[in-house]
Amino acid sequence: MIKRLSSEIHDLLKTVDSITVTYEKNKSTITFPNNIRFELDNNYPFCPPRVWIKDIPYKEYRINHSSQRIQTYYADLGYECLCCCTMIKTENWSPIYQMSKVLEEIDQLNAIKQYVKYKIATEEITKHHELPQDIGYEIESFLYANKPIRISQITNK
Repeated sequence: MIKRLSSEIHDLLKTVDSITVTYEKNKSTITFPNNIRFELDNNYPFCPPRVWIKDIPYKEYRINHSSQRIQTYYADLGYECLCCCTMIKTENWSPIYQMSKVLEEIDQLNAIKQYVKYKIATEEITKHHELPQDIGYEIESFLYANKPIRISQITNK
């Protein structure tokens, strides 16, 4: 694990400003900017890392505030269940994945969440001000030029 971890950290330092690494007897903790923390046990890379974002476990972060309305938007993007389509779910994990791929997945998740926020905001604005739907589409096109791609497109590369 130490050799793999050292290699991954070396590669990550090319793209990330700072990383804090803490080695303990049975685990290593890697802290990234933006309050992202990975905990790797001695079975890494054969077991996925445990991940926290802003001290929220990654699984909870993925499904945080998932009302029926929000779930509908996720389904429109092709995500029936955000907690099941993550690469760090034990059934989906492969030793070929690295921390950099998990960070990419987190970025993609944040883009999806932002897209849904914009979608809801646009609907609320057009509804509140009784604007024509075409104006709503113009607002949407200004807020996001491209729909987020599916997470599976990242993990299957």
